[in-house]
Amino acid sequence: MSYFALGAVTNFSFLRGASHPQEMIETAAAMGWQGIAVSDYGTMAGMVRAHVAAKSADISLLVGVCLPLTQGNASPPDDHLPE
Repeated sequence: MSYFALGAVTNFSFLRGASHPQEMIETAAAMGWQGIAVSDYGTMAGMVRAHVAAKSADISLLVGVCLPLTQGNASPPDDHLPE
């Protein structure tokens, strides 16, 4: 039976994940997983490392990112501009 973990977060997700992307990929490969999905919070900074490790370990990598969205206008307020 094959297994593909979804929604894993690395240490690039501040205060959420603890493992380096390379370590996660190596562990997934050692456990015989078919692949892993890495979805860090607010950043894709670890994806290059994850991709290199997945290619080396010959397992699939699904790349994702969790972006917090705000309600309303996301533009900065105009009150910071000089008159």
